[in-house]
Amino acid sequence: MDVNKSVPSRLNADSISVLSRDESVNFDKSEKKKKPKKQTYWKPDEDVRLKTLFEEHGNNWAEIQLHFLEKSKEQIHNHIRHLKKSGKLDRIGTKDYEEKKRK
Repeated sequence: MDVNKSVPSRLNADSISVLSRDESVNFDKSEKKKKPKKQTYWKPDEDVRLKTLFEEHGNNWAEIQLHFLEKSKEQIHNHIRHLKKSGKLDRIGTKDYEEKKRK
C-alpha cells in the first residue's frame, strides 16, 4: 500500500510530523521554575507592631498584611509561627528582647 495514496489529497505523508520519544514535551510539575525566596529581616519595631496586630486581629493574615506592605501574608504567618515556637512572642516589647534583636 502506498502511503501517499492513503492520505487525503491536501496532506501528504511528508507534511505530518510526530514527536519522537526524545522530543516529547515534559509536563512534570516539579520542573516548573520556582520564585527565588527573598529573605526578609524583621526590625524590633516591626515585631512590636506585628504582636499588637496579631493580638487584635488573630489569624486574619490579610488584615495584618495591610499594615506590612513589604511583607507577604505567608511571611507574616511564618514569622508569627517562629516567634511562638521560640517563645519570643511574649518577650516582644521588652528591653531585653530589643537589645538582643539589635545585635
